[in-house]
Amino acid sequence: MIVRMFLGVLIAVTSISVDAATISFNFDDGTLQGWTNNVPVGTLGEDYVAWDTVADTNSGRTVAYSSDYMLLEAEYGTRDAGDTAIKVVSSPVIDTDMPFSVSAWTLGGTGAIETPSWTDNSSLPTAASGSDFMGIALRRVSDGHYLLFDRRSGSGQSNHSLNWLELGWDESVVASAIALDSPDETYQIDLIDAYSGGWGWIGVDEVTINVVPEPSSIALVVLMIGLGLIACRPLARNRYKQHSNASTD
Repeated sequence: MIVRMFLGVLIAVTSISVDAATISFNFDDGTLQGWTNNVPVGTLGEDYVAWDTVADTNSGRTVAYSSDYMLLEAEYGTRDAGDTAIKVVSSPVIDTDMPFSVSAWTLGGTGAIETPSWTDNSSLPTAASGSDFMGIALRRVSDGHYLLFDRRSGSGQSNHSLNWLELGWDESVVASAIALDSPDETYQIDLIDAYSGGWGWIGVDEVTINVVPEPSSIALVVLMIGLGLIACRPLARNRYKQHSNASTD
């Protein structure tokens, strides 16, 4: 009985840990849900807000991926060539030493380049241009260094055929990018708009971070279950012997 209770607790805790490691942001409460505007000091910047797409659809251009709200720049009406403000909004800190994947559904433009010349948050340009990056990036918190970038493959909004596109990285890509980092390192996802021009805007909805248990953790659970089953056998044999002895008395 003790062994069975131990196994039950072990399995339950492992399941809770795995389930709790999937975190999603849909902004449907009308807030940034812990995301923060993060334009470097001294840079001409503009904030992102939780945009109510039901109250203001911008003639059908912006309809949330799910429910009513999405993350969109505050001055959406001046979004194209005349808009030279840098926009950066950062996720809550990701604090785990296990591999994780990132998925973010995006609406808007592609920007001009796949990988920018700047490599950390502090070296972002002071103003957006027609030759820079727009998309998401994975940033190491300790030094602000960007490890991964991803951008849309085409421009589109809710009343176009090429509208919501998924950006992000699977766990193998992230694991490779953070392989040399300290186990205590933390990370953030940045939505970055450093591009000015036609389709010079990007919005996001349904951002999901999924922490993937390492094989060694799964193997440990299997090993503990195996040891528990082995431990149960002598107990069962002893009960059988006691029952047999009682029958012959």
